[in-house]
Parts: sequence; structure tokens; C-alpha cells
Amino acid sequence: MNIVLVKYLTKYPPIGLGYLASVLRKNGFSVQILDYDFEFRDKNQFRERIKELRPDLVGIHGLSFYVPPCFEIAGIVKKINPDCHVTIGGPHANGLPEHCLSSRDVDSVVIGEGEKTILELAQALGNGRDFSAIKGLGFRTNTGIRINPAREMIQDVDSIPYPAFDLFCLEKYYDHPDPHGMVPRHRRYMPVLTSRGCPFQCIYCHQTLGKGFRPRSPENIIGEMELLYHQYQIREFHIEDDVFNLKMDRAKQILELMIRKKMKVSVQLPNGIRIDCVDKELAFLLKKAGVFMTAVGVESGSPEILKAMKKGLNPEKIEKGIEILKRQGILVWGYFMLGFPGETRAQMEETIKLACRLPLHFVSFSIVTPFPGTELFEAIRGRIDITKYFSIRLNYSNPQVQLSEVPASQMGEIKRQALRRFYSPRRILRIASHIATPQDIFFYWSKFKKNILKPKFGKGL
Repeated sequence: MNIVLVKYLTKYPPIGLGYLASVLRKNGFSVQILDYDFEFRDKNQFRERIKELRPDLVGIHGLSFYVPPCFEIAGIVKKINPDCHVTIGGPHANGLPEHCLSSRDVDSVVIGEGEKTILELAQALGNGRDFSAIKGLGFRTNTGIRINPAREMIQDVDSIPYPAFDLFCLEKYYDHPDPHGMVPRHRRYMPVLTSRGCPFQCIYCHQTLGKGFRPRSPENIIGEMELLYHQYQIREFHIEDDVFNLKMDRAKQILELMIRKKMKVSVQLPNGIRIDCVDKELAFLLKKAGVFMTAVGVESGSPEILKAMKKGLNPEKIEKGIEILKRQGILVWGYFMLGFPGETRAQMEETIKLACRLPLHFVSFSIVTPFPGTELFEAIRGRIDITKYFSIRLNYSNPQVQLSEVPASQMGEIKRQALRRFYSPRRILRIASHIATPQDIFFYWSKFKKNILKPKFGKGL
């Protein structure tokens, strides 16, 4: 059986699909990974590649940001071979499986953690069995849509083989980097996931990997890093955990092992760390292990909004933690959100003032966007026309639905003014002192132009 896994748009090595591919190959299946937007200049090239590979099963990674293109990919596959089974997984399938199956080109959805489910799906297709016993699978039947019982999360995450890195179009990613954090200090970089799941209950966050913290062992993580370092010449790691430093002792042990291995690498944590779980020893080890940037999710300066979003963050520890990181020379990127349900203009001002006061280097102000599979989405689901809501590309700059007490049409201007206030001349000079490469100059300038000089956000939809 030939299997093709497809991702769309994000120009970043797809380690999630890499994990699926490694499990499938370990069990005897032929697998390819395609980057729809990155590898092919147009749809015709993608069509020709699908014709060449002749897949029996196509799995599409589905983010709610990009629902229409996922359906488009499914349609292309079905026109070439109507008998090919098309499945969608990822956050959107987890949150709205029925919506994915509303497309007649989609045969099934993988809900939650996908390694075991897609393996059992492939085995069932190969053996001609029905899907009734496959946990975590949704599919269409003669009588309608069926959603099977949820699958238990994999507790021994060390048992999952390393991603199939050899299936990634690495050179293309390195030739045209599009980081979701800082520009890489080294050309050859790779995302790494050292744990799965997050125990916190933030109402805006999805639960694809569950709410329990499932860490990989430090030895297993370092084994993957050494493989990447020696076999693929990777010189920068992007640690993508939701809560890398939830267990401080474990985080320190990982960093100490990295230091002991003497791999000459740079490291960034673009998905963020818990800023209220930072001490001087952790910051020292981060720096010594090669970390030059970490993001921190502060989200709001209003105690009432922090409580409403169930962030569980101690405001008194925010500034202290950022200052500890800054003293080690680590760049700190703050994430903030504007426009929560019931949020007033005064509460937004609290957030903006906090961001400007903190010793951050960079900032992102996102306009709150409800995503399927989150408590926030369920709270306002009755106000949303699902078909229209996902008919265009969602983003963090153009609000799709009125949530706060501030009109949606004004949110873009509030975000624009917040960015201008944050990036004062003094802060720009501080950023300039950290310029390390010509790529940094290009990165900083493009961000400044995009967010300050010529912002394109601001239209409430």
C-alpha cells in the first residue's frame, strides 16, 4: 500500500507528519511526505506527483487556519483516483470532525493523537476490514457520519520512533526559511518536541495532544538531537513544547545533557515557556546549552481577563522571570492577546501597558480567534455560521466574530497602536545591539515594515 501525507502552507519541517510516517514505515507501509504549498509551483505539478505516486491512502494535516485548501487537496486526489481513501487529521479534525466530513472528498478523520489511529486505518484498508473498531476515527457510513470512541493517549512517548526526517524536503526549507520564531542563527535547523500535552486549562488552546503532560526521557531526546546533529548536520534546534519547563528538574537535566554532549548548536523556544517556572539556574543552563531566544505567553495584563481565560499565571512572577532571562542575554518574545469575551477597552489598555513596561525584546499582539476544540469556541459556537467562518483563511489580525466590548472594526487599529507604542526608539536600539548576522537585519526590518510602517491588518470581518 502506498501512503502520501500532505501538509499545507507553513514552510517548516513537518515533524508531526514525520512521526506518522515513521510508525507507518516501521509496520511495512510505503510512505511519502509532500508539502503542497512549498514543493509545487502550481496545482498541476501536485496532480502529476499524485499520479506518479498512485497512493491508496492520503492523509492531510488540517489546521483551522487553512480549511479550504485542505478540501481542495482532497478534491484533487479524488479526481485523480476516486478509490483513494482521503483522511484529515490535526487540530481541525480534532475539534470539528463533522465539518471535515462535510466534504464528499474526505472519507475519514483522525481525531486526537494520530500514530496508532492512522496505522490501524491503513491496516484496515489493506485487509478490507471495516472501521468500526478503530478508536479515534470518524468516517461516513451509508446512514450518516460515525465518530468512534476516543483513543487513549500514548503514555510511553519514548516508544514512538523518531520522525522520518529523510522524507522532508530539507534543502528547500533551508533555502527559504520562514520561521515562526526568530530567524535561525544556523541555516540547518529542525523542530524538536520533547513532550506532549499540557496540563493547563487555557480556554483558547486546543487539546489535540491532551491535557496530561507526557514527557520524553532526556536520554531519548538527546538521542534524537545527536542523530540530527551527526547524520543531518543540524546546527539549530527549535523546541516546540507547550510547556518545556513545566517540570524544572527535567528541563535542567535535558539542558545539562546537551551541554555535556558538546554539540555546537543554537536553540530557540518559539512556542514559549512558562515564565512563572523560571529561576536563575534554568536561565543559566538555557544560555549555556545555546538558547538565544524564547517566547513567553503572558497573554493579558488584566487580572480579570487572566482569570477568565484560565491561564493560571502568577502576574507577580512575570517581570521577574523575564528579567532573569534577559540578564543571561536571551532574547525574550512576549505573546499577548486582545479581544476576549467581555473585555473592555480599559482592560486592553492594561495589557498594552504591561507589554510596554516589561523588559521584552519583541512582542506579538494577537486578536482573539476562537478555534475548534477549545472551550472558547464552544462558548460562542451558537453564534457562528460554520460554513462561512471557515470559508476564508482565519488569522490573528482580522477578527471574524464580535467577542469583546470593543467593536471588531476597531481591533486592528488598537493592535497597530499597541505595536507602535511597544517598539519605542529605546527598544529598537536594544534590539539592534543583538544583531548577529545579515539575516537578522533583514528579519528585523521586514517585521518592522510589516507591523509598524505598512501594516495590513485592521479590518474586522
